[in-house]
Formats: sequence, structure tokens, C-alpha cells
Amino acid sequence: MKKLLLTTMSLILTISLAITASAYHIASNTKTAEQALNEYAASTGSAVETYRYYFLMPDGSHGHKDQDGNVPASWYSSYTAGAGVYWWDGPAAPSEYTGYRAKVEKGDEHIFYVDMPREVESFIWNNGVDGGSDKSSAVYSKSYCTAEIDCTYAVAGEYATLPDGCENFNECIYIIDPNLIAPSSYAANTCIGSWYHYYGKGCYGSGTGSSARCLNPDHYKDGKHVGANAADDQYIVGDADLDGAVTIMDATRIQRVIAQLLTMKSEMEKRASDADRDGSVTIMDATRIQNCLAKITDMDGNRLTPEVKPTEAPTEAPTEAPTEEPTEAPTEAPTQEPAQEPTAAPSEPTIAPTTAEPTAAPTAEPTVRQDSEPATISPTTTPTTAPTTAQ
Repeated sequence: MKKLLLTTMSLILTISLAITASAYHIASNTKTAEQALNEYAASTGSAVETYRYYFLMPDGSHGHKDQDGNVPASWYSSYTAGAGVYWWDGPAAPSEYTGYRAKVEKGDEHIFYVDMPREVESFIWNNGVDGGSDKSSAVYSKSYCTAEIDCTYAVAGEYATLPDGCENFNECIYIIDPNLIAPSSYAANTCIGSWYHYYGKGCYGSGTGSSARCLNPDHYKDGKHVGANAADDQYIVGDADLDGAVTIMDATRIQRVIAQLLTMKSEMEKRASDADRDGSVTIMDATRIQNCLAKITDMDGNRLTPEVKPTEAPTEAPTEAPTEEPTEAPTEAPTQEPAQEPTAAPSEPTIAPTTAEPTAAPTAEPTVRQDSEPATISPTTTPTTAPTTAQ
């Protein structure tokens, strides 16, 4: 797989020199990447195509938890100016660490995003704090960043969190793993994480389309989506009419909405109606609810009822009946009857008309007529005998 091969020692040296020369600063990320790219496009006359990447900056309470329920340490402090993003190769690359200021996607969820040039192959998220090189200073320990993050593409199986891989990481979110810390010269605290698909509203997961399912335990519990700090944003997935339970009326309501007989009144109603969580309300959501009520699948689409009976019945019945009946009956009847009857009947008329009638009659009659009429015996004999007797 293509990865960016950096001359690590050179990069570390460059960053170390910059940090040493400037003690610490936060002002370097006051400009957003969007502003920088607009300036770049204006100066070069060509727009830059971008991918959008998300980042959940840990605050000590949100983020991917390990199996013991641990969360990453908070990246926030009195020095923090929000998430920063830094890359060193590609259009509009920032001139110094910490790079550009990331834009806020959802403040109460601590989710930021950046629109980055597609040419960039790796970058670093940080907390906007350049801690300098003096390890004894108070600000040094407050600097956080990620290790270098590849953003080209992932093959299937490369990331456990993206089992199917992805062509690029557009619309993906980077989540810190609380168990993984790496030594680095970028900051006092360098963390490692993983990519997930971002579904919006703080939700992220490993699948797309019908397999999309929120894996953030802070947002999806016991079949319910729980919005952070918002009591009015609690709903049951599949509860299209928001009456507190998933019933057949919810499937019917979705069908009527699709047929344009009803309209949804709120964003929460749309999210609750999106039973398969693929980002849109379709007939498949109604089907998912019906299957769930029939206990064929759960609301995540996992099959609950093994398909044993439907598999056995169709296999035996259709195979035996059509094979025996059609094979024997049609073969005997048509084969024997036509073979005997047509052969005997046409043989007799062939002999009778040709041999008996036409051949015998014409041969006897014409032959006698031609021999007796021209060559008559009596005229020839009479003149010869008569003169001889007279003498």
C-alpha cells in the first residue's frame, strides 16, 4: 500500500528547531485551512480539491472507550485554542506548527473538521498548543498531538475499525485510543488512534450504507440514540411516530411519507425513521421495522430466525415431481404409435396401384393388336397355294 515515506529525522529536527526558537505560541492556528486554501487559489488561479476529515478531540469524557471503559485524557487546558491541523506537503501547507485552526463541527461533542487538499498524504491533529522544548515549563505538558496519520486509502483489514477498507478517508473521523501513546518530538503527549466512518451528530462506526451503526457508547445504548446533554434528542431507532415504541404503525408511517401522503415534522423524526441508519429514509427502513417486529432480524439487520424450513421444503418437492412424471409419459406414447401406424398403411397403396392395374392391362392389349393386324397369315398363304394347284 502506498504510504508517505518521510525522512523522519529531518522532519523532527525542523519541528524541534521551530519549537526551540519560539518557546510556545497558540497564535499560529488562528487562520483556518479554508482561508489558507482560498488565498492559495486566489494567488495561483486554480481551486484546490479537498477531502473532509473529522476529529474528536478528547475532553476526558467523550471518545472511543476501551474494554474497561477508559477514555483518553483531556486535551483541553487554559492554553488550548481548539483543535489544530498541520501538514507539510501539498498546496497551502502551513509554514509552522501547529498549523491551521480546525473548524467546529459540533461544539458540545468536541468534534472538529478540516477540508484538506487531496494531494496531502499524511498530517497531524493537535490541540493548538506548541509547548516549546523546555520540559520544565508548565505549558510543555499541555501540548497534545497525534502521530502522523495516513490519509491516502486503506485496504480491507488494514484498520480493524474499517474492515472493508476505503478509497480515501473523506467523511471519516479520527478517534484517539486511550491505550496507545507514542514518543515524539511534536508535543509532550503524542497519541495514536483509528479511523471510523462519521455519520454526523457525534456518531461514528465501522460500516457504510445498511451496515452503518453508531459504535460510540455515549450515543447509542440499548437500541436508543442518546444525544449529548439534550433530553429532547432521545429517540428509539425505528420509532417513526415518536410515540415511545416501535410498532407496525411506524412502518406504515414511513411508507406514507415515501408516497408523499405525509411529511416529517422534525429532524429527530427523520433520524428515528432511518431504521437502517444509512442516512436517508427509504422503503428499506419500513422493511427493517417489519422484520424486527416479526423477529426475523433485530434493528441492526442481524438475523434472529434461522432459515431452516424455507430451505428444506423447496429443495425436495420441486426436484422429484417434475423429474419423474414428465420423463416417462411423453417418451412412450409418442414414440411407439407413430412408428407402427404410418409405416404399415403407406406400404399397401404403393403396390396395388402401380403393379396390378397400370402394368398388366396395357401390356396384354396393345401387344396383340399390333401383331395380328399388320402381319396377317391368310393373305400370304392363299396366293401361293392357289396357282400351284391349278397347273
